[in-house]
Amino acid sequence: MVLHTGPRQTEAEVRQENIDNNAAYTALFHQSLEGIHHFKELARPTKKIHDLMIRRWKEYAEAPDGIFPDGRPVSAVITPGATLPKLNQVKHFLIWMWGSMRGRLEKHVTVVTAITNIHTFWAVWRQAAFIATPKDLRIAINCFVYSKELRAAVPLSTRSREKQATTDHDIFVAISAAWRDRVHFRTHRMRMQFILVLFFCSITAARIGSVIESGCYTGTNESIFWEDVEIHIQPNPHDPAHPIVFIMLTLHFLKGKRKNESQKQSVFLVPEPASRRACCPAMMLISMALQDGALEHIDTAEQIFSPNVPPTSLHRLSIRSSSNKQPIFRAEVYGASKTWTISETNAYPYAVYCGHLRWLSNVLGLPEPIRAYDTRRGAARLLSRVVSETERQAQLTHATEGMYLARYHGNISTLDLQGLARTETQDAAVVRTLRESQAVTARANPNAPVRLSLTARNELEAEPELVALSEKIEKARELVRDCDKALFTSGDASEKNAISAARRQYRELSSKLQTHNNTSDGPTDSMGASSSAAPLIRGSAHISPLHVAPVQPRDSNIPITNDPMHAFVNLLYELEENVSEHIINAVNAYLALPCRSFQACYPEQCPTDTNKCPVCDEECKFWVISVFIQHLRTHLNPASHDDYTPAACPVPSCGTHIFPLAYDMSYHMVTVHRVPICGSMKHTTQRRIRLPDPGPLKSSGASNARTKRALPQILDQDADENSETSVPASKKQKQTRNKIRGKCAGCYVTLQDIDGHFATVSEGSKCLKKLSYQPIVNDSPEIFYTDKLWCKVPRRSDVLLPTS
Repeated sequence: MVLHTGPRQTEAEVRQENIDNNAAYTALFHQSLEGIHHFKELARPTKKIHDLMIRRWKEYAEAPDGIFPDGRPVSAVITPGATLPKLNQVKHFLIWMWGSMRGRLEKHVTVVTAITNIHTFWAVWRQAAFIATPKDLRIAINCFVYSKELRAAVPLSTRSREKQATTDHDIFVAISAAWRDRVHFRTHRMRMQFILVLFFCSITAARIGSVIESGCYTGTNESIFWEDVEIHIQPNPHDPAHPIVFIMLTLHFLKGKRKNESQKQSVFLVPEPASRRACCPAMMLISMALQDGALEHIDTAEQIFSPNVPPTSLHRLSIRSSSNKQPIFRAEVYGASKTWTISETNAYPYAVYCGHLRWLSNVLGLPEPIRAYDTRRGAARLLSRVVSETERQAQLTHATEGMYLARYHGNISTLDLQGLARTETQDAAVVRTLRESQAVTARANPNAPVRLSLTARNELEAEPELVALSEKIEKARELVRDCDKALFTSGDASEKNAISAARRQYRELSSKLQTHNNTSDGPTDSMGASSSAAPLIRGSAHISPLHVAPVQPRDSNIPITNDPMHAFVNLLYELEENVSEHIINAVNAYLALPCRSFQACYPEQCPTDTNKCPVCDEECKFWVISVFIQHLRTHLNPASHDDYTPAACPVPSCGTHIFPLAYDMSYHMVTVHRVPICGSMKHTTQRRIRLPDPGPLKSSGASNARTKRALPQILDQDADENSETSVPASKKQKQTRNKIRGKCAGCYVTLQDIDGHFATVSEGSKCLKKLSYQPIVNDSPEIFYTDKLWCKVPRRSDVLLPTS
């Protein structure tokens, strides 16, 4: 609300102020509006659809003669003053348009698409030419769509694409795969952003365009900002040292309501149980807020979840003014240092999010990829089962004409959405906490002054206007006293007694009222604020903590290495009795991660915790994984095969199996532990190995049922040279290179000899950078290595499915 300290302005003064200070208002005010047309401003997606329909109509109307059996349309351009086409001309235009469009499911477009095109055509004439389509014309066109003549000429499809809907289990599995990834995400911040957006949309049914930058509004940077986040701190009567923390997010860029600031949606997020810390939105939001420095006077997670001084009333954390307009979810940029970092200003684009979803679908081996709208559809189905229709309509932000939703329901949802996603029931304690946080008295300031200080009061009373008013009041009081005295002295005894009784009764009531006020208000400080430590919201002592009893840990199959990312993921899947302490540890572990992920490696490729080689126990400083792999190659030098002693694998997890030949040990280190032996440094990042048919395992009496394959052929020129010295003569025949027919991932050309193609291309080409191919086989699957993942691809498959 705008506060005016001066006298109220007249309408003429307001108009003159706009003329003096607003150039656009002045220009429009003095401009002649004769013959000028003003059009409704359309949203970007709507304008794009209208422009496409206008272009199609213009192409049809300007087509060569001979295709107009009912005559050429009068107006080729849809502008004010254009002539609406006749019924037969509209029918012929629809036949021409639908005969030119290719359907996605079948040859022709669907009936739903056709009806949508008709509605768009009528809307274009109303928007661009100010012509309302007659009702009889609309009825005739609708009947034409479903006529047998049109079905025979243009058989519109009635099929529809299958609409997937994700469940809570799907989201939890997808999040686990994203946390364990070591190849796809360039930065840890992008990984956390993707996981949080995926989980948030799956529980709130929010459209992805209202959370990150919409694909229809690319370049606008419209997404959730830090000013849209409210972090609430509630006293915890059961554990005062660890207050209750919950977060309210407000979505402003809703579909069809982006320009309307009054239309918004607010939802609450609470900490997840310990068994679901990997998808805890409170942990991720607090981590990103501390990473961006968005919180005022808060630098650590301990200050939020375990403060030195426990809070005594509900309050909110302040956001720095410099971070108000900074997007929470931001894009990655390739900087001058030739590294990927998170941008400070650019919002997370929709196209990048969809790319992450497609990658995740391939990793999970899904026949159909997860789409952005699948999470909203799954949440909507859940809401339809467990909440009322009014709550569902409000949560889905559907446009309704109901008076209750428009005037009384409000924009803040107090549903326990995370509880509904987990068990399809709401936690009563969580719902009570969220509702009490939105009470009218919850936003009261306990330090708000109720009276002026002595200095301020003296300054106020010294104002000339108040002094003059005080003098007038005093003169009026003297006049009243004189009149009262004259009336009292001139009256009889009965009137005097009645006046005395009334005055006595008045004094008694005033005394009782003063006594009541003194006992109910309590003592006040110098600013007039109450010094009582009672909670702000009544009944807050009955609020229970926002956590549930811990459950048994599940097998996460996370490889244990000294990589800090592995330690962080392990921490997410550990169980802590105290939710606050678990979140504190997770936040601190995330903030301690490097900006970018380490190079992908396997547990047996990493040095030990004491920074020693697991083969020779040598102390070395392996600051990057490539240095360590280069050190391991010295243990697999083919020149050392002559003096090889049969031994077991130095990695304890491989058991006690004895490898009788150096060839067997080399094969085991390459195929199991992914150690390159060809001598080429480029294979430390990418290598491509084709495994021929399996053969019997050589063993010196050891009881081991494993099978083995022949020595893998390292498909590289220097690998072929080294293989002559690393393999005994009796096995050279099995090492003969077979020609592989495949499609190169660099130039997209199908070749009969894909290995020869890689050997002949020039350095720096796209083919060597990709160094991967799609095999084309007849009977059996091929196993090959591409993009740091072992892949088993069935014949004629278009999807690469990594195996664990």
